Amino acid sequence: MKTLIKKYGILLFAIGCMSTSLYAQSKIAYVDSESIIISMPQYKSSRVILEGYGVQLRKVLADKKATFDKYYADNMEQAKLGRLTPAQQQEVETNLAKMQSDLNKDAQKSDDDYVKKDQELMQPIYDLFNKALDQVSTANAYTYILDKKSILHYKNGINASAKVRTVLGLK
Repeated sequence: MKTLIKKYGILLFAIGCMSTSLYAQSKIAYVDSESIIISMPQYKSSRVILEGYGVQLRKVLADKKATFDKYYADNMEQAKLGRLTPAQQQEVETNLAKMQSDLNKDAQKSDDDYVKKDQELMQPIYDLFNKALDQVSTANAYTYILDKKSILHYKNGINASAKVRTVLGLK
């Protein structure tokens, strides 16, 4: 029994030494991913493209809203003057409800299209950034590279932001 306890004790000691040794070999760095990505020229051009796309979407919606508003105003004027029969008023109300529903659907579709376009424009930028992280990690034997915003405390940590900027060709 004593021999078994000694063997377990030695085994636990060996595992503890190995895990301490492995931990000591881990190199953890951090980067400020937001500032790096924002400084990339590809990011800046993607924002210009996205803004132009947003302007187009807003114009299309504004035109549809103007059509709705004009139809509403014209028919309200006709109704005030008593020029619409009850059947015509019912038809106008049905048309207005459909137009409003279509306008809401178009607004939602525009929002979805905008988000999709943003994702399409950002994916190559994220791919480039991740490739740079891989290169820096490999070149400097970092086990982990974390984002600065997700770290609660990083005193005396390794800031790899400048190295990633260099790989990306940024200043």
